Amino acid sequence: MPQQSPRVATHPRAKEPGWSAANLTSVTIARESKTARRRHARKLRTPDIAEALHLGIGSLVIPLVAPMAYIHASEELTRIARGEVLPEGRGWVVAAKICSIISMLVMLATGMGVLGFVLASQ
Repeated sequence: MPQQSPRVATHPRAKEPGWSAANLTSVTIARESKTARRRHARKLRTPDIAEALHLGIGSLVIPLVAPMAYIHASEELTRIARGEVLPEGRGWVVAAKICSIISMLVMLATGMGVLGFVLASQ
């Protein structure tokens, strides 16, 4: 009797009646695993792209929102890295995080400029 590959032997249909190693080709296994990935992907949600991007762009207008935008974007990136949400909107979330960083730098530079002006005028 020929040896079954470990992949075929552990396949769930390998134990069903009427299925043999010849029936379980690598194409069948690949197709079923692709279907399982799709089923799993339906259970996942998309990241809060719009919320993160609105906060990030809004922080450029109102710099006081920047820390909140940075925290929200970081949390979404963590969820994407853990696999809790789909990775489709990762680029937009990174853009929101970059906008919040730029806004925090502008806020810091403005604060230092105002402080320098006040100290210089005394």
